[in-house]
Amino acid sequence: VRSRRQRQMCIRDSAMTVDGTHVPWWPDDASVRAYFCNHKGWYSLNVLAWVSCFYTFIDAEIGWAARVGDSVMVTYSGMLQRLQNDREAWLGKRGFVVGDGGFGLGDMMLVPYRSPSNKMQKYFNFCISSTRFFVEETFGRWKNCFHQLQDYQYCNQRHMCWIILSMMICHNM
Repeated sequence: VRSRRQRQMCIRDSAMTVDGTHVPWWPDDASVRAYFCNHKGWYSLNVLAWVSCFYTFIDAEIGWAARVGDSVMVTYSGMLQRLQNDREAWLGKRGFVVGDGGFGLGDMMLVPYRSPSNKMQKYFNFCISSTRFFVEETFGRWKNCFHQLQDYQYCNQRHMCWIILSMMICHNM
């Protein structure tokens, strides 16, 4: 059960959010296409991004198969290792990461209730949703600025990962 203080910290102390998005990509190797077909039926690379409240990318995991879940990518993320090694340097004294229901990284990550049973839990979920909105807006701004991220790209996986990374860097500038 989250305390009143934790609910109040929801927006004020969030240092970053984490979420995943799909970037269309056509695998050149037919034997691996099944792994890169996402739940909507199109081929894509899965991108997990750590985003600041200033609509900038802090870190990203790029190039995972579309069928891999966000929670798996977070587990293997280099950013998670850096957060665990020096939490205060990245998140501040009382900071935390805001994630969606698929994550659960202990006291470092704040996630919504799976099935809220009272008004306070519903309000908490509303606050989390409102706080997480900027990660979705960052993805939207990024994809609208670089239209190549909305259409299939026909190149090898390594090259596509470099393209995505360079577009993230340009977005931050």
